[in-house]
Amino acid sequence: MAHFERLRIALTVVCAWLVCAFVAKASLAQHTLEWRFEKGQQRESEITRSISQNANGELLTSVATLYVSSTIDDVAADGSAIVTKSVSRATMTVTLPSDVKVEYDSAATEPPKGTTAMFANVLTPLIGQTWQMNVSPQGVVTNVKHLNAPSAASKPGLFSPMFKTKQFEQLVTKSPFEFPQEPVNDGDSWTASGKAVMSGVPVSATTVYTYRGMKEENDKRYDQFDVQTTMSLETPTKDASTENSITPKLTLAEQSSTGELLFDAAGSVVVRSKVEQHLMLTISLGEQTVTQTLTLTTSLKTSIVEPTAPAEEQAAASVSATLPTQ
Repeated sequence: MAHFERLRIALTVVCAWLVCAFVAKASLAQHTLEWRFEKGQQRESEITRSISQNANGELLTSVATLYVSSTIDDVAADGSAIVTKSVSRATMTVTLPSDVKVEYDSAATEPPKGTTAMFANVLTPLIGQTWQMNVSPQGVVTNVKHLNAPSAASKPGLFSPMFKTKQFEQLVTKSPFEFPQEPVNDGDSWTASGKAVMSGVPVSATTVYTYRGMKEENDKRYDQFDVQTTMSLETPTKDASTENSITPKLTLAEQSSTGELLFDAAGSVVVRSKVEQHLMLTISLGEQTVTQTLTLTTSLKTSIVEPTAPAEEQAAASVSATLPTQ
């Protein structure tokens, strides 16, 4: 039964990091809007995933955050950009049914122990991973390049097949929202699709976006969207790396979702989004079967990093400020 409990934890972790890859791609209303890139622009994003999971009357919760830095390296004449993205930090807190908390922070100075070490074995090597890609003014991503190898090899075990670098690459590189070519009016809806892997099982998702006009918040006006995601599970395929791994059978019985997204056209940035999904899953491993109800809440917030002057300019300004006035 301990093995099955580890499976439940694994499912929670996978949901926390991979399903949120589907919260992507949107457009704006009344006229065609584009991503307006400028060379040197920097953004800091936080993707937070909270999960409330009830399995046979036992509650398990988790909160996980992935920190991603983005830089516009160059902008072409057609408005497309070369963008570099890097994972700078990951945090996770899992509360077990026994009220025992398991906490992981890639920035922690103390070495992880126990269950935390299982998370660290597969998550720590992903910190510092960097990708470069081309992004069109509509937000279409092409020519994705992984610029560095993992900093350390993940140790083999139950979690390893579920945390392949390719899956995190999809999460990190597919975050820009795609704009449709045609103008969108208040009340119009459109769809986007994506794929990922959840607990070793391929997952397809269709996200419906509905434009709701402008929303004023903190003396600023944002384009507002409703977001609804529908997931479907596919039959997993075996390869050399997963041939001997333990893969549970997942069945998605019920689901629903609601969400909101705010886009700042002036800053060309998604300032905030939040999507809540309710799922009922049946998980089978050998002769054991567990029915789980999950509430998954994914939130994204992005901030603009103000450019700093070169060191020479800062030094000159400092000297100028200390000179006596005549």
